[in-house]
Amino acid sequence: MFINGYKQFKKSYSEDLQDTLVLNGDFMHLHCGTHVLNLIVKDGLSDMRDSVTSIRNDVKYIRSSDSRLQAFKSRVGGGNFNRGSLVLDCATRWNSTFLMLSSALKYRDAFKRMEMEDKLYENYFGEDDDSRIGKKRLGPPSENDWENAHRLIRFLKIFYDSTLAFSATTKVTSTSCYNEIIKVETVLSSLANNPDHEMSKMAKIMRFKFDKYWEGTEKINKLLIIASVFDPRNLYGSSSSVNDVDIDMGFTYDDDPFASFTQMMADKGVIEESPNELDIYLMEKVEVMNPNNLGCEFDILS
Repeated sequence: MFINGYKQFKKSYSEDLQDTLVLNGDFMHLHCGTHVLNLIVKDGLSDMRDSVTSIRNDVKYIRSSDSRLQAFKSRVGGGNFNRGSLVLDCATRWNSTFLMLSSALKYRDAFKRMEMEDKLYENYFGEDDDSRIGKKRLGPPSENDWENAHRLIRFLKIFYDSTLAFSATTKVTSTSCYNEIIKVETVLSSLANNPDHEMSKMAKIMRFKFDKYWEGTEKINKLLIIASVFDPRNLYGSSSSVNDVDIDMGFTYDDDPFASFTQMMADKGVIEESPNELDIYLMEKVEVMNPNNLGCEFDILS
């Protein structure tokens, strides 16, 4: 229905008003960046759904009553801890899952102590799960579940930051979209070759979905690239910087995504080596000084 409306809009403006649409409206259709990111992440989360559910059940138990919260707090040790220290996600919103896993991992040792010392905690995971007919509640999280959570947040941090960039409401986002797309592509390409088999597998699944919408210069909306070119910050210094997760993931991220695009175009033979300033000067025609109407000599400073 949206596509039909878009075609009708383009047709109406093209017929009634000449040159109203940029490039004849050929690039008006643009995928929602946050929606594409959501699709990519959902595909990547599919293989680790049980690990996420185990940790979610862990957090649910702790947050379900004040007595359980106090029992957990006593095992946390020093530092401030309250109900807000453990975030419970909305299962259908991956960005909230990222926040939940990030907070839960900080208290991984406390969860293990609860498992060893708290009988009610043990009984909780022996109960039937209403959402899984005939099966027990998933959890408590195993060591493998915690390791999977650690892998996930290393991915999700990049997508979380890019989602915030795409959905900014107080500034123009068109000039930064292409940079964010290249950032995600850089991360997925790097992690696809990670020695950790699970990390590599997840990255390849996500990259497959990424290529469906944003592969190279073929499927991406070209106006995003043009908008990026027109922003001098993308050419003479990026507004973003390398964050902790980039370092933790064991690879370096090119702070100027435009370099990645330029190299990709050069590899395809689209960009030819440009002549230097001397070559350009020598190729220019000689300026012949002709007398002017005032009979004055030519003065370049004038």
